[in-house]
Amino acid sequence: GKIESEIEEPEIKNSKKIELKYVLVSIFIFVILIISIGYHFMKEYSTELLIEDGWKLYNNKNYENSILKFEKVIKKDPNNYIGYGGLGANYFRLESFEKAINNFEKSIELNLNNSNSYMGLGWSFYYLENYEKAIENFEKGYKLNSSDIKIIEGLGMSYFEMGEYEKAELEFLKIMKINPLNDITYATIGTIYIEKIRHNKTNNSKLDLENAKKNLDKALQINFENYLAHRILGIYYIQTHEFKKAELEFLKAIEINSEDSFSFIELGWEIYFKEKNNINKSIIYLKKAEELNPINERNNLRLGWLYYLNKDYNKAILYYNETLKNNSLDGNTYIIIGFCYLEINKIENAKMFINKGQHINGINHFLSSLGSAKISRSEKKIDNALKEYNTSLILINQIPETKAIQTWTNIIQMEYDELVNNNKI
Repeated sequence: GKIESEIEEPEIKNSKKIELKYVLVSIFIFVILIISIGYHFMKEYSTELLIEDGWKLYNNKNYENSILKFEKVIKKDPNNYIGYGGLGANYFRLESFEKAINNFEKSIELNLNNSNSYMGLGWSFYYLENYEKAIENFEKGYKLNSSDIKIIEGLGMSYFEMGEYEKAELEFLKIMKINPLNDITYATIGTIYIEKIRHNKTNNSKLDLENAKKNLDKALQINFENYLAHRILGIYYIQTHEFKKAELEFLKAIEINSEDSFSFIELGWEIYFKEKNNINKSIIYLKKAEELNPINERNNLRLGWLYYLNKDYNKAILYYNETLKNNSLDGNTYIIIGFCYLEINKIENAKMFINKGQHINGINHFLSSLGSAKISRSEKKIDNALKEYNTSLILINQIPETKAIQTWTNIIQMEYDELVNNNKI
């Protein structure tokens, strides 16, 4: 009795302790499970957590899944301006600019003080090349946040693309005040001075060249790996006729950024002007630029021209036709395509393209007269051809001389002299 009870009692107590332990463990697991389910439930349906996840995915460049998160935000809260802003930002990164604009506009409707959405709208219109609308929205964003560098940069770049270089410079000077050690800003201001000279919008080319050099040197002093500064410095050296230095700068820009298609374009074009008999070398660099950016209109124009000079007329036609896809009102391109067709004896095609270009350019354009001269020459109407060549020379001599104009002058004069002296048709 007593001995048995003394033996059994501890076993019963231990058994109860074990049962209690299992109960407590089960309760603990159940609580953890409930918390976990609750967390995932909150994460799935809390707009704050959805927004947080959306921006994390955006920052990791996972734009498609980020869009799904922000769509859930809108579904849960149709008046959530951040959700629309998030959608706009993702569509912008995916280069769906129309969708980006629609969502940024909805975000602004819900919050008129949202400078980020005005900035997003501005950059979307910028990449659609609607610079007036870009400026309109950047200015609204600037009124709300005058220290946002991306907004100021957008204003500067929009003015730059419109050729309003003075206004562009003023915007980048604002950035310089905010961040005086921003190498990109110095490089961009240097670019502005160079472009003023290249587009004949300078009142003092010598002073603008000095200012360009000063800003480009400052950019490279801050960051010698700034490929843009090296590229523009190459263009600067072309302006000062220091061609070897120019080539070295373009090569340095390419060394830093092997995907800088514009440096390949400038290098190829610089070699063309420096080494007239080395067109194939120029083509090699321009073809490399084409690999990096197949839809660059400037590069297609230059490749077309080089193939024309190289007498590879079918390839010239191919590249010039590519430029017409983006600019169907470029009369010069139609006329040059016509010249190519003349060279391969497709006279009717030649007449069609030359007439189209003449219609766009008008009769008082040197290429229009040159087109008539070439057609008359192909039809053996020598007197009329000579008359049109002479008119073309008179018209081109009224244009400020550039390298391109000088090239055309030489071509017209050579063909005129050939017709006069040899009567070669």
